[in-house]
Amino acid sequence: MFFWKQVLGLALPVALQGLLYSLLSIVDQIMVGEKGPTAVVAVGLASKNAGVLNFVIMGLTAGLGILAAQHVGQGRLERIGKIQGMIFLRDYLFP
Repeated sequence: MFFWKQVLGLALPVALQGLLYSLLSIVDQIMVGEKGPTAVVAVGLASKNAGVLNFVIMGLTAGLGILAAQHVGQGRLERIGKIQGMIFLRDYLFP
């Protein structure tokens, strides 16, 4: 039972984030719906591009976190600096 508690503790916030991100796109569509079909299409395309970028950044962050955890677990703390640099660069390029 403890395992499933941990899984839900990690999965629920990620699922909630995805739901809120989808809700943001819906609200954007509603807000520009009065401006006409061109505005609706433009927001739809921008939402798709932003979504892809968001998922790429999330994947990069997860991968760097896993690498950092592996290095800590193996006692190779000297390698954490490179990973922190990559995370800093990601935060700088995609605030």
